[in-house]
Amino acid sequence: MTELDRATTTLAGGGADGGTGVPDPAGTLCALIADVLGLAAVDPGQSFTGLGGDSIQAIQVVSRARPAGLLVTTREVLRSETVAALAAGAGQTLPAIDIT
Repeated sequence: MTELDRATTTLAGGGADGGTGVPDPAGTLCALIADVLGLAAVDPGQSFTGLGGDSIQAIQVVSRARPAGLLVTTREVLRSETVAALAAGAGQTLPAIDIT
């Protein structure tokens, strides 16, 4: 996803939720990653790849994050140092707009 694409599909903001509109983006991502990797729990200070996550599992995280209101890319999931860093950079998904 290019920066232009991200700019048109995310909202910038500040506040406790990082502008995502999701009350606890780090907690949400921790739960999603734990589920995808088959772990009991994931700490926000852990990294996806450090937990053994691979590219296919990263795609699963991305596809589960969108309905939860978080916009992350596969590249971001794989490259983020920690789940907390991934959550801090997550955008908010927007409802589709019918322009016809």
